[in-house]
Amino acid sequence: MYEIIFCILASLSILFLVSNDKLSEKDLRIVYIILLIANAIIIALRPEETPDFLSYKRIYEYIRPGKNYGINLMEREHITGLEYGFVYLTALIKYFVGNNYRLYLFIINISTVFGTIEVMSKLLLELDLIDIEKKTIYRTKLTMACLFFSYYLINYQGIAIRQAVAFVFCLTAFYYFACNKVVYSIIAYILAFSMQRMSILGVLLVFAYKFFPTFKEKKNYRTICILLFFSFFLFDFLDLFTPILAQMQKVYIWLFGYLNYRGYIEGISMVVIMNRKKILLLILFGFMVFFIVNKESFIKLLNVYLLGLILMIITSNIAGAARIYDYLIMIYVPIIGAQYYEERKNIYYKIGLVLFVIMNYYVSYRVWTDIV
Repeated sequence: MYEIIFCILASLSILFLVSNDKLSEKDLRIVYIILLIANAIIIALRPEETPDFLSYKRIYEYIRPGKNYGINLMEREHITGLEYGFVYLTALIKYFVGNNYRLYLFIINISTVFGTIEVMSKLLLELDLIDIEKKTIYRTKLTMACLFFSYYLINYQGIAIRQAVAFVFCLTAFYYFACNKVVYSIIAYILAFSMQRMSILGVLLVFAYKFFPTFKEKKNYRTICILLFFSFFLFDFLDLFTPILAQMQKVYIWLFGYLNYRGYIEGISMVVIMNRKKILLLILFGFMVFFIVNKESFIKLLNVYLLGLILMIITSNIAGAARIYDYLIMIYVPIIGAQYYEERKNIYYKIGLVLFVIMNYYVSYRVWTDIV
């Protein structure tokens, strides 16, 4: 069953990633909508053995529409163990769909994916990274959707659904910050925090975009890329960084204890350092640097991804740390969305993207089958 699901998802993504520059605007819009619906249906019909499926199902069965659960941003609802914002969101959806858990999953899936891609598109337009009229933006949307499906759809809409909701609000907050609408940005971050408190790390999107230095010469980012590779392999094969990781444990224990995410604390280990996904993300950084777009706003987005890689390295001894650094790493989707518009005629660029999507699906498949 897993193999069929992943083959369908991967085939659709690769097909439209390769061929979307040959489709008309009308066809692009139709394909984009069909792809969103098809992927939402497939993910909603995932096997019950999928991680977190039954946990969320039990919570869904417990929640009662119209019930007053109270509200407290700094605590979780005491029975479900979830943030209050997500409890009320679930209660709202259940009010309309009743006990149909699969339909609930479908609504969460399609609304969060649609919201994420729409906000990313608006961000690219705001930053002037796609030089096209709004009516022709579906080419970029389809590209970003294919990239998003290969990892985030499967691991968040398909497993950690409340973090999928938090992602949308974090991206919305980042978009409003880029538009200089600080009040709206703060409101969006509060909503994200009410869905999942780990989304507090989403403020790092703004931090990296605003304060990281932008290097005008491409060779500087190539140097950084090489240093990151060496740093990561030193983490894995030598004990030079063990004292640093040991000190970082104290920070993790405080942060996760404060946010009541003690499961992360239990996953702290000096053994869990390297895996396929981390190597893949390092390679992707080199790929994006090689095809860098010479615009300040693009380089600022690249800095967000760079901070995500740094966070990935310093959290290397935490099992499941992807839930932490993925708030920043997800910026590669709009980055490649912007690049693709410039490089869509470059066959080597397309081959690189296809290989990345295939590897992403492979990594996600191993997560679903619980053998990472």
